[in-house]
Order: sequence, then C-alpha cells, then structure tokens
Amino acid sequence: MRVAVIGAGYAGLSCAYHLINSSTKNVSVTLYEKNSDIGSFACGEIFTSGVYNVPDPPPKCTYSRVAGFQFWCGVNQDTLRVKEVIVPLPGFNRQGVLVDETATPKLWITSRSLMQTHYYDLIHRHGGKVKLGVRASVEDLLDNYDYVVDASGCISQSQKEGIIPSRQYIEQVAQAVFIDAVINAPQSIISNINASKHMLHFNWLDTGAMIGRKGYFWLFPKTVFLSTNMCTSMVNTGIGWALDEDSPRPSIKHVYSMLNRYSVKVKEVVRCGAGILPLERMTRFTYRKGKLFIIGEAAGLMNYALEGGAHLGFASGIIAANAIVNRRGEKWYQKMLKKSGILREVDNSKMLYEAVSQVPPEDLPLVFEAMSERYGFTIFMHSPWKVFALCSIVRTPLRKLLKLHSPVV
Repeated sequence: MRVAVIGAGYAGLSCAYHLINSSTKNVSVTLYEKNSDIGSFACGEIFTSGVYNVPDPPPKCTYSRVAGFQFWCGVNQDTLRVKEVIVPLPGFNRQGVLVDETATPKLWITSRSLMQTHYYDLIHRHGGKVKLGVRASVEDLLDNYDYVVDASGCISQSQKEGIIPSRQYIEQVAQAVFIDAVINAPQSIISNINASKHMLHFNWLDTGAMIGRKGYFWLFPKTVFLSTNMCTSMVNTGIGWALDEDSPRPSIKHVYSMLNRYSVKVKEVVRCGAGILPLERMTRFTYRKGKLFIIGEAAGLMNYALEGGAHLGFASGIIAANAIVNRRGEKWYQKMLKKSGILREVDNSKMLYEAVSQVPPEDLPLVFEAMSERYGFTIFMHSPWKVFALCSIVRTPLRKLLKLHSPVV
C-alpha cells in the first residue's frame, strides 16, 4: 500500500508517523512539503494533549504547561486596559497553581520547529520518505498512490486544484501575523502570572479603526527573567482578524502598535511570519471514492474561538491513518471525526466565536466571566446546548447581565 501525505504540519506529520508505526508492514509513506526547511514553522505554538488520543509533547520541545487564559477586556482607541478575566485550565486554580496533575485537557507552550523536527526524525528513522521543497499536485499523486492525504493547510491544495466541489470550499478565513521576539515589559503584564505556570494573554476586542471587532491579539510567554520593575521574556505574539472585502490585511506594524499600548518594548525579533486560518469547516472529508482524505486545517478543523488547531490536526491525522491502514473506508473516517468529539469542538468554537464577535468591548468581561465561572476551557468539549446557553448570555441585555454577574475585581 502506497500513501502520499501533502504537508509537514502537525496533521501531516501525525498521519505519516501513525501510518508508518501501524501494525501493517506493507505501508509505504511519502511525505511532501513545499518548504525546504522542516523547522521553519513558528506560529501555532499552543499544543493541547489529553484529548482525542493526542499525546503530551516531548519535554525537549516544551517551554511550559499552561495554567489558563488571561483575557484583556475593554481595549479600544481611547482606553488601555479595563479589566482582566482569568479562565483557568483543568487542574489549575485561579492563582495558576497546579492542583491536579492528571486533569485534562492539558495545554502547552511548545517550540513548533522542535516539535516538527522531532516527528520528522521519527518518520525518517522508521523508513518513511520525506521530500522537502516539493510542491506536490494532488491530481498527480492520485494517479500514482493508493491513497493521498491532503494536510496542506488553509487553503488546501485540493481546493486550489478544484478537486473538491465548490460547495465544500473554505471561503471564510482569517489572516494572522506573528513574531517570536525577546521583549521588555512591565512586571504587571508578564511576571505576576508567571510565578508558577504560564498563562496565555488574549485581547479579543475592538481596536478601533485598525481592525474592527473581529480581531484578536495574543501574547504567549515562553521564558521570563525578572528585574526590579521590568521583566525580559521570550514570547510568541501576533495579531489577526477575519478577512473580507473591506478589511485591510494585518501586518507587523499592527503587532507593534498593540505591544506599545501595553508598554511592551521589542528588544530582538527572532523570526516573523504570517498565515491563513480557516473560519469554517468542510462537511465532507473524503473524495475520489475514498482515495483522498482531507485533514487538519485543510478541512477547516480549527478552534475558531482561540485560533488553535494543532491538536485537531494531530488527532485527525491519527484517525485518517487508522482508516487507511485498516481499510475502513471513507464513511468510517467521517463517523470517527464526529464520534471522537473533534467536530463538536470545532462547531462549538464557531458558535462562540460568532456570538462574541457581536459583543461591544465594554461587555466582554461579563462574557468571559460567565465562561470562567460556569464551564472554563472545557466549554468546547461540552454539549452544544451549553455553548448555546452561554451564547444566550452573550445576547442578554447588559442590565440583566449585571444582575447575573458581579463585576470582575
């Protein structure tokens, strides 16, 4: 059995690795990657484990386990920072202290380049073929392989070549730009939430004329060095928003603009880049009589609310590998994406993303407080009815929200 995998992101590496390590010995895997450097990826450094059979990342690829999300709420053109809302992750309390080592899901700050190099080496070691710097054609590969797995990201190679029907095209997308940088920042921004474990900073607010309401800004600390009033940190930081006909594309200058608002000074830029992220998913994931599988962001599998999809790509790669090796067919792959809970997380995040995008900036602290108190991060794994209930709170008039929730201190 000959299998071609397009794309050496998390989804493609996961699928190739699990194909090679299957109990079936007659599987030959070739991985195609358009970039010539497997370690050139830098964005997407949140990695979730403990769900959908996704393992913990190797310690050598990990900076820290994440204690929670810290949402900065109330930023617009005229105000700096109104309120903060902390949503702790399973196993952590609101002070960022780990109280249950076994709690899942777990979130990690990782080095994506080290992660991908790790799995690239494993694939090589176990006999897989990797062709770097090759832009593969899905149509050509279908003629020469028994199966083709499209893990080429958004927008997928299958869509670019018109292999999938137009009704399955992913057209709602966001663009993000990022930098890996060494920064100086006030301790109030970084160090107080890094005493024990890292928290992820999100600003999901209206930043005025710069981007409109559907934008988001993030700052993920990797390492922290404290001084008297300031701290130096290696961070992954960036900004992004949904693209439409009227919106400008994000740029590095927008990242610097947001950093300046928080008195964050960039000392050194290690790397920078940009990417397209899906804001909708496909409803069918196999084509050409089950010979072509679409996985990861190529299929729109993304947590749209947090713009994180590494674990979904990794998990869909595992499921696709099992479907191919065991010849379970295209219906089984589709069924397992649903049964595993992957599609539930994607759809729940879409519901929450659309609801929150309608909320005025001044009301957002109430939304995140409701999320923190009632469900936490696992809101995405719950029944859609719970997300619908939270979205109903989002749409509730402010005077009713004030009766339901006390202000954030």
